[in-house]
Amino acid sequence: MENFQELRFADLAQRLLRDVTRLVRATRDARHVLLATPPNDPNQLGLAILELLLFTEGVNCLTLGAGVPAQEIAGAAAAYKASVVVLLFDRGISGKIAGQEIRSLRGQLVRSIPLVVSGRAVNLLAKPIAEVQTAADFSSIMAMMREFGLTSQTPPQMPSVQALQSSLGTYNLLPETPARA
Repeated sequence: MENFQELRFADLAQRLLRDVTRLVRATRDARHVLLATPPNDPNQLGLAILELLLFTEGVNCLTLGAGVPAQEIAGAAAAYKASVVVLLFDRGISGKIAGQEIRSLRGQLVRSIPLVVSGRAVNLLAKPIAEVQTAADFSSIMAMMREFGLTSQTPPQMPSVQALQSSLGTYNLLPETPARA
């Protein structure tokens, strides 16, 4: 996939997420998962995909976005009373820098808030980091959310396939290619 296609897909996923989630509201006592990527990781595709997956399981997400400093993530987690913080590393970050970012965030987060990290850079960590859970992939994150008791027994009702198809019809992921004669 070309980079421009990845950016377009991320935008499409975010639009679909907004379209779907505005139909369902979290209850006042709902527990929240805070999602972000660290500084120097501007890719939002992983965040958008994970948020969609979590939404289908009834998990309420607060997404801060890409490239968020540890201090801001910790502040948001405390202010919004997040149940879990998930930090995604997508690309271009070494294991050493990832370790520094993870330690910095863990040091600033309230100890009672679990920190889950996932992504390519996490696989490059030289050794485990105390009080941090690593997830190999999105399915591992989903399993952790179930263990934390954050998934809903009754996931939200999704819009009909026809409604999603009509929404998808308005977004072009790939550029038009001229027809061959």
